[in-house]
Amino acid sequence: MAKALSERAAPPAKQEASAAKGKGPHAPRNRCRKPSNIRERVFCRHASNIQDDIVMKALYENMNEGHRVTEAFHELIELDLSGWVPVIIIVLYRLAGIEHLMDNYSDIPLGKLETFIQEEKGRTPENREKRLITMLSELPAWNMFATAGSRLWNPLDESAHLFKERNGHICFFESPDPKPEPAQVIDWLYKLHHRTWAQSQTDASSS
Repeated sequence: MAKALSERAAPPAKQEASAAKGKGPHAPRNRCRKPSNIRERVFCRHASNIQDDIVMKALYENMNEGHRVTEAFHELIELDLSGWVPVIIIVLYRLAGIEHLMDNYSDIPLGKLETFIQEEKGRTPENREKRLITMLSELPAWNMFATAGSRLWNPLDESAHLFKERNGHICFFESPDPKPEPAQVIDWLYKLHHRTWAQSQTDASSS
């Protein structure tokens, strides 16, 4: 049986309120240490429903979510953003699993992408690519930190799934300040776009 993957911290006041209602405090406490360079408020909630076999899977393996991802890609192509689909696949994969830790569906990466698509249907194509990049760089998921002891997950280097696979038990913290910062994400996105575009040209010329 898969054990709980992580905990998010809950304010003490909420824990006391839960105990007063007879629910008792969340337990067990995790072994997480907040990195010293993270100054954010620390929530804490025991994520007992978050298990190894469902959290850090590859890109949206749930059939319903997989259908929505496919539909989103078709609509991006219709919006003349097909060149960014490989980049978005990588972004969704790097952040896969974070959605289970977020309170609002509209904040998860796929939800943000779907909202962007619906809004773009009523807009002119001018600056559409720039709006896409801005949306991706400001995803609330960038505010989620994962740690394994003293090691800090960098989503620009690897997926949360791979970080967990390499380190075992990992813990999450939520920050009001994203890290990486939007400017770093934007630079990374453009580099990814260039790399995937160059690869597609190489594949096309060799076929």
